[in-house]
Parts: sequence; C-alpha cells; structure tokens
Amino acid sequence: MLSEREIYIDKEFIDDLESLIYVKDEGSLRLLMFDMREPDIAQITTSLTDEERHYILSLLEDDILGEVVLHLPDEQREDYFSILAPQRISDLVEEM
Repeated sequence: MLSEREIYIDKEFIDDLESLIYVKDEGSLRLLMFDMREPDIAQITTSLTDEERHYILSLLEDDILGEVVLHLPDEQREDYFSILAPQRISDLVEEM
C-alpha cells in the first residue's frame, strides 16, 4: 500500500504529467507535486525533456527546489544551473 506521500510513477503517470506541462496547467501540476517528496520530484523530472524539466522546476518554491536540485543527476543539475542568473543560483545554494 502506498502512503499519502508515495506516488506510483509509471508511463501513464509520466504521460499525464507531460500533458499537464503541454497545456501549462500550473495549478494541477502544483497540486500533483504538493505531497511528493523532493527525491520523487527529482526522479520524475529525469524522464522529461530539458524544457519540461525546467518548467516543472520553475513551479517549485525555493526551499523545495533546492532539495529537488540536490537529487538531480549531476548532468541535469548542471544543465539547470546553466540557464539561471548567478544571483538565482546563489539564492538556491542558500536554500540547500
């Protein structure tokens, strides 16, 4: 049995997530991620394109975003940091 914080991540889940991203349904995406643990959010973003991942990460509050970024694979973390302004990176590092 899954706890309220555990989400079963399968192809259908990723397809649904990509559909919400495509239509830019911020409310549904935020609600979907509300009860997810930071490592789980990082895990689902590894299945997305860079653009989709950046969009998902842009929806997160800084304290959660900092933790999610820590759980990303090195290559994806570096990619995300490469699109941010230096001050934004500094703010996130403070949250980590």
